[in-house]
Order: sequence, then structure tokens, then C-alpha cells
Amino acid sequence: MNEIIQFCQSIFKPVVLIFTIANLSSMGLQVNIPQVIKKISNPKLLVMIFGWCWVIGPALGYLISKIIPLEEPYAMVVLITCLAPCAPRSSHL
Repeated sequence: MNEIIQFCQSIFKPVVLIFTIANLSSMGLQVNIPQVIKKISNPKLLVMIFGWCWVIGPALGYLISKIIPLEEPYAMVVLITCLAPCAPRSSHL
């Protein structure tokens, strides 16, 4: 049983790396470049995106983790979840 756990631990990091690269590549291949350029050229939209993704979301997560007494693993989940506004959306939906 110990060998199985060691094997799983040894392949976990490369498998996560491969999954991440494949997932990001898949999303990148679905991008419509003219639409991206059109969205990036809107300064109001960029300020709103960066504000929610990198300022308000993490600040909200930090406040929640300080107001509600949580153990460290749960506080980390709250902080990671507050980055959800940064997650890419599928243009198919």
C-alpha cells in the first residue's frame, strides 16, 4: 500500500502540470483574436476586471477569513475561491 501512495505522489506534480498546460492550450486555441483586441481596448472594462479580480475579490476573501475563525486549510479555500472572478468564461455558453 505504501508503494502505491509513493507512486501516486511521484506522478501527481507532472500530471497536474500536463493538465494545466493542456487546459490553457485548449482555451487559447478557442480565442477569437479580434474580439480579444476589442475587449482589451476598452479601458473601463480593464479597470473593472482588474479591480474585481485582483483587489476586491481577494480583499473580500481576506476579510471573510479574518471575521470567521477558520482553520488554515479552510481559510486558504476561501481565499482561492475569491479569485473566481478571474476565471475564464467559455464563449459557448
